[in-house]
Amino acid sequence: MISIKKFLIIFTCIFFIIQPYLILGDSKTDIGEIKKLYLHGNFKEISDKYKDINLKKIDNDVLQIYLEALIRNSEGVEASELLNTIKKKYGETVNTLLLEGMYALSKGDLVKVSTITNSLSKNDTGMIGVLQLLFFDELYRRNFNRAEIWLNKMEEHESGFGRSDLFFLLSSGFYNSVKNFKELSKLFKKRMKEIKKSRGKNYYKSLKLNYKLYKRRINGTYFGVDSIEDKIVIPFEIGKKDFLKSIILKIGNDKFKILIDTGNTSGWILHSRKLREKLKYYRGGRTVMQVGTESENLDGFNIFCKSVNFGNFKISELFGSYIPKPHKNFFDANLNPVAISNRVVSFDFINNSLVLRTYERFFKEIEETSEMEVMKIPWYGYMYPMVPVLCNSKNGLAVIETGAKNISVEKNFATNLGISISKRSKYLSNGKIFNYSLGAINVQLGKYLFVRRNAEIWPLKQFKNRLSGFSPHLIIGPEALEGKFVVSFVPKNNIIVFEYEKKK
Repeated sequence: MISIKKFLIIFTCIFFIIQPYLILGDSKTDIGEIKKLYLHGNFKEISDKYKDINLKKIDNDVLQIYLEALIRNSEGVEASELLNTIKKKYGETVNTLLLEGMYALSKGDLVKVSTITNSLSKNDTGMIGVLQLLFFDELYRRNFNRAEIWLNKMEEHESGFGRSDLFFLLSSGFYNSVKNFKELSKLFKKRMKEIKKSRGKNYYKSLKLNYKLYKRRINGTYFGVDSIEDKIVIPFEIGKKDFLKSIILKIGNDKFKILIDTGNTSGWILHSRKLREKLKYYRGGRTVMQVGTESENLDGFNIFCKSVNFGNFKISELFGSYIPKPHKNFFDANLNPVAISNRVVSFDFINNSLVLRTYERFFKEIEETSEMEVMKIPWYGYMYPMVPVLCNSKNGLAVIETGAKNISVEKNFATNLGISISKRSKYLSNGKIFNYSLGAINVQLGKYLFVRRNAEIWPLKQFKNRLSGFSPHLIIGPEALEGKFVVSFVPKNNIIVFEYEKKK
């Protein structure tokens, strides 16, 4: 008779031999499970689940979804190795070309993405994955009308993709970015009907609150400047952190400091409870957000302010969020003026002011009266304003981020550049340690060259797009532009204009 000790040893050995198969189950069960996670947009859960599995034993369809999850979860090294394996095994098929396109998108290589989408559109545009890639390609190039065509094709797809969580995330992100709150209202109403109350009372309640928020009658222009003046100049508030730009909002005897931040995707974020109470606003559903590098995700809710009076001008129809301050010394609110739809917004880093001009006034001053050197650079990105740059002679996309500091480089991109780095750490205002590195880089923006011997290098996680896996290659903050540039955002023309003093 076998002893209990021997039995446990034998059982343990057998368990570890067959464990991968126990986790995977049969291929039919597994493909059903992974597709369900995919349609929920749970890319991290997929990548975690299959990370330690013997990939040779995975069904091909499962393997491809796993690779796409790695890409969209920004796990570049693992994704690159698996992509090469799949390409060697299957050659160039529609599936491998699609995965290559998604990988190029996650790396910010829009030239390669465009080449691949041109090839795919000639072969097969009926696959959901292909439609998503075509959608992202147009979206990052700010061709919003064409992006919406692909979005509509996804909604109408015979697979029922239009009823999935992933489609809801893609479409709500798109309509938020283009400030089409009428379509957002329709989208949330449709979503409520689809899920009814099966996903829990809190989720349904949040959807309903957002639906009511977006449904509100709109009489003005979204993020529109109300003023008869064709040029408005607002001086920046000069404080201890001079590299960050803010303006003052006065309500009665109270003054509130408003950070002017192009990295704010909501457009308008209230942080001060006192300011929130003084403004007339409507409350929406729950939202979660990270504010700078200062904290983890904070709980808040969506809001709509009919109008905010800044003194010599008003901004109407501000949709945004209320997120509490990450620490007591933080700004009272956060405004992204790039969301303003009826003015060209300029950051004058030479005269320290925010300038709001009509399109006619802006182009007249640029073309007729400017004494500065002018660079008109393509504007990429739908969540953040990005421009093409050469970083140590390699192509990259840089966010013009006025809520940051100087020039910072994404960690994986710095590794690919072969930058020699030295590790550093510093304490944040909340007492936590922030780990980063320093390295030497040259960044060429149009005709202008930034040389940094000690640029910060860190993951830039808060800029990562959780649906495409893309994060920008570097940040150009106000300290790098201080005293040298006037930077203007021209959304109708999809350009960012840089003015700087002519060389004598």
